[in-house]
Amino acid sequence: MNKSSFSHDHFFRSVFYKPERTAALLRLAAKTSTPLSEFINTVDLSTLQEISESFVTEEDKGTADLAFTVQLKDQKKNAKLLVGIIEEHKSYKDNKIFKQLIRYWHGIMVLKQENIPTVVLIIYNGELEWNPKKEPMFPDYPPYYHQIGLPFICEFIDVGKAFDEEKTEDLDGATIFALLLMKHAFSPEILKKKYYKARDALLSIPKEERTDLIKKTILYLPKIFRQKDREHFMDYVTHQDIYGTPSLYDVLEKEYVDAHKDEWREEGIKEGIKEGIKEGIKEGIEQGALQKAREMAKVLKEQGIPMEAIAKASGLSEEEIKSL
Repeated sequence: MNKSSFSHDHFFRSVFYKPERTAALLRLAAKTSTPLSEFINTVDLSTLQEISESFVTEEDKGTADLAFTVQLKDQKKNAKLLVGIIEEHKSYKDNKIFKQLIRYWHGIMVLKQENIPTVVLIIYNGELEWNPKKEPMFPDYPPYYHQIGLPFICEFIDVGKAFDEEKTEDLDGATIFALLLMKHAFSPEILKKKYYKARDALLSIPKEERTDLIKKTILYLPKIFRQKDREHFMDYVTHQDIYGTPSLYDVLEKEYVDAHKDEWREEGIKEGIKEGIKEGIKEGIEQGALQKAREMAKVLKEQGIPMEAIAKASGLSEEEIKSL
């Protein structure tokens, strides 16, 4: 599993692991999907329950997304018939998706849930058009074999088509934020215009959850947050502060920053001179700590950037910049 799929999958799970958010996603998608509408009319979404530790195999450890059970509606007393739900998030076309899903289904619903009927949701936010439901299980075989089906019902949710960002009254802030970023993840110019809408959605989320979500967002879409908003939204007590070692997030973020900081520094300085260095440098160079601010200010000072502009970009006082 590459770093990109790691960050995308973890971003998706960090929001939709909560049953009420998966329920909201289903209701949203059902507005434009007759099969999903039929499905949610048969179940009581208030009984959604996550299946913990449900995706651990040697081959696929950590790559599946989420699994739930839900009760049927209008059951006879004490019947409690369950339906399984598996959610698999994809941000790219995957011609091996069905083989992967069959392994998940067997490991989760057959071995652990007594082979209950299952609906698999493929949640897609990729750049290219794709609908795996239109593809046969064995496309390389003669047509006779294309009638071989799946042992579960498969539904496809294209986030870009299902999510109407003007109709969000039934969604909480985290769900709005996640769907907004997923919908425009491959359109940076559009996403930039949606920045304030995304930021406003975050403000309704409790700070602890907001901090965790922003960390995963920085891995998913590293340039989305301006530095001043990271400081405003996040708690900067780090894994390093508590345990003395960097977290996986810290390691991946550092690798990304190290690979791009020269490009961002040059880009940021040009933008800063043009617009008074409002955001360019802040978006370019990862700070989050006083030492990082000093290092950036020193570089700008050596390149002859005006003191006032450096102060605006770094947050340091002019006296402190002079002493660098």
